[in-house]
Amino acid sequence: MNIALTASNALLGLITVPYVTRVLSVEGYGAVGFAQNAASWFSIFCMFGVPLYGVRECAKVRGDENKLAQVVSELLALLTLFTIGGLTVFAVCILLIPDFQNQAPLMWIFLVNTLISSYGAEWFFQAIEQYRYITIRSVVFKSFSLVAILLFVKSPDDYILYGALLAAGLCGNNILNMFRLRRLVPFSGIRGLNLSRHLRPLLSFLSLNIASSVYLYLDTVILAMLTPNLFQVGQYQVVSKLKSFLIGIIGAIVNVFIPRLSYLIHEPSEYKSLLIKSLQVVFNIAFAIFAYIQVFADLVLVFFSSQKYSQAAFPFRVVAIAILCSSMSIFIGYAILTPRGEERELAISNLIGIPVSLILNLALDSKYGALGASVAIACTEFVVLIVQSYFSRKILHSIANIREFIKIIVAVSAAVLMSSICRMFMESVGSILTLMVASLVFFATWVGCLLLMRESFSVSLLVKARRRYRLGRGNES
Repeated sequence: MNIALTASNALLGLITVPYVTRVLSVEGYGAVGFAQNAASWFSIFCMFGVPLYGVRECAKVRGDENKLAQVVSELLALLTLFTIGGLTVFAVCILLIPDFQNQAPLMWIFLVNTLISSYGAEWFFQAIEQYRYITIRSVVFKSFSLVAILLFVKSPDDYILYGALLAAGLCGNNILNMFRLRRLVPFSGIRGLNLSRHLRPLLSFLSLNIASSVYLYLDTVILAMLTPNLFQVGQYQVVSKLKSFLIGIIGAIVNVFIPRLSYLIHEPSEYKSLLIKSLQVVFNIAFAIFAYIQVFADLVLVFFSSQKYSQAAFPFRVVAIAILCSSMSIFIGYAILTPRGEERELAISNLIGIPVSLILNLALDSKYGALGASVAIACTEFVVLIVQSYFSRKILHSIANIREFIKIIVAVSAAVLMSSICRMFMESVGSILTLMVASLVFFATWVGCLLLMRESFSVSLLVKARRRYRLGRGNES
């Protein structure tokens, strides 16, 4: 269900972003991205590490209704305090900072969105594994947002309306969560809140989120401040959106593992078995995405947005390195370090990325624009991955299967070769048709080679699919 959620979000994005990038100016689209990323930065302080910490802690006590209610109540109380402080600073920045003042309507819109998001308690529903509810709710509200954008965003001057409709789709999710949470958690039975017991681990998760947000959100803010207009921000924003969609695929897989791994942490054999499977899946998909972007970056950008964003093709190829490294970091950080209670090591690895990101963005953005920001994020994610790998080296050594990794690399390399040849022979038939046919060749070759070489996870999926098909036929008969 979580993969279905990510796929639906990507599909809605594939409809929304191509439309708005054609209707809005590059500067208008960049303004929305600037405001959204600024709000995301302040949201880190409002959330104070609760989303990831909340999933782990609620998953541990989900079998005890009273303990679960106690944890949820304490985390919501802390969120109230953190949100008041974070949004107060955000409001002051809107009033005093010139770049924020220039986009004040958008900034206030996303400030309200941040306030509502703080109380959405998405972490609670992930912890109790209500993925069907999460998926259906998200698809419904984002579909309404999509329809509204297509109906009402009609000219380059509608970029503020686009930002408002974008925020409204996110707010609807969280408002519904608030009502559902009250039905599922018996708050009336709570007797006294022990907030202090959460502060130390939350500080580690906050450090982690601050560190990662520097190179996930603040890079766009720095780019906006160092370039003379928002054209480069608009170019980078399209690449950033695509990066978010693609990393979201990996995140969907790993997010499902977090509560289950936290629950199985004291069952070594089951814990290790799940880690082995998840590592193969993450590397397989992440490496295929990286290779696909190297072949089709320019065609994807034209399809996803328009010719106005063609200059972003090379930055997109550079960002593909960040996607690969970030995908592996997500696995190590959230599937290995977090369930084992090693959030301190996770925070340290991300904190090390801060100076790398800041130095490279400040050095490159003013001269190279979107390309400079792309180089900065790629280098930062690589450094973070190296540090995380060092902290988890013993676990990685015990679960890594080099033979299976070689099969994956060979399969993806064959896909690159065959799709590149296909693209070369189809250059005269148009970019969209070329992208569709060559992409089909890429994925068919990739999957076919995995099955021919009997890569373990691909074969297990095929076996399960056949078994379900036979069971279905048997039930019909």
